[in-house]
Amino acid sequence: MIHSSYLAPLFTPKSLRHILDDAQNILSAVNFDSIAVRGSSGLLVGGALADRMNKGLFLIRKEPEHSHSGFIIEGDSDYRKYIILDDLVCTGMTVRVIRTAMETFMPLTELVGAYIYLDRLDSRLPKGYSPRLPNSKLSYILGDTNDA
Repeated sequence: MIHSSYLAPLFTPKSLRHILDDAQNILSAVNFDSIAVRGSSGLLVGGALADRMNKGLFLIRKEPEHSHSGFIIEGDSDYRKYIILDDLVCTGMTVRVIRTAMETFMPLTELVGAYIYLDRLDSRLPKGYSPRLPNSKLSYILGDTNDA
């Protein structure tokens, strides 16, 4: 029996493979060299996807987080174009926090898009990729535009 709520698909190998296959299929057409994640679900999926696609990985820590590291961001500063990988969009807070941390601590990087892999709370925001373009869902979440 799986002890989890909305993250249950991440703990079933077949479901996790399906999430990774879908993300890899969609993201293979996107020009990026790294993936930024936050939290345990982000690290689970992000680490596996980064390995599959030969991409770098940034981990943005939640504060305050008790760990052996003093860094807010863990990752290789040589990467330049990243996507945000997140489990769902409810308020958009995780996406905004990742973006702000990357702009602050990795200012030479560029956010090119986001991939949402478990959006079950709002059927109006489907799973999938959103590029960072004017009037895209991602730009709306980030507050880059007032248009939906």
